[in-house]
Amino acid sequence: MKTTDELVNEIKTTLDLHGFLAENDGDITNPELSEYLDHLLRAKGLSRAVAIKKADLSTNYAYQIFSGRKHPSRDKLIRLAIGMELDLNEASRVFKLAGVNELYPRSKRDAVLMYCIEHKIPVIEIDLLLDELNLYTLA
Repeated sequence: MKTTDELVNEIKTTLDLHGFLAENDGDITNPELSEYLDHLLRAKGLSRAVAIKKADLSTNYAYQIFSGRKHPSRDKLIRLAIGMELDLNEASRVFKLAGVNELYPRSKRDAVLMYCIEHKIPVIEIDLLLDELNLYTLA
């Protein structure tokens, strides 16, 4: 399987789109959010139950996200990213697949959230920090 960077480089240099698509058919997909979340869980060796508990989400609601039946808000996805111990790149991909805005470092709240994701700060502590800074909590 080719890396994303390899695919981008090929797209930049190809003169034959149809040939590129045919040659890379197995590497180009349209993954669903639920599929990507399951992939991340497997890659990290986490169970849904552990991720949901760390995300401090309702079990029923979270399982509906994992099954693709719920389209979560950005804040619910942030909680899930924290619970799944995602890095910023993985979290950004989750946001893209869900069709929500990525975290933006020029936004104070987003900058705080980016810091918290990167430093693996638990959801409860994040809400306390956001409240202390007079920013909207994830709750």
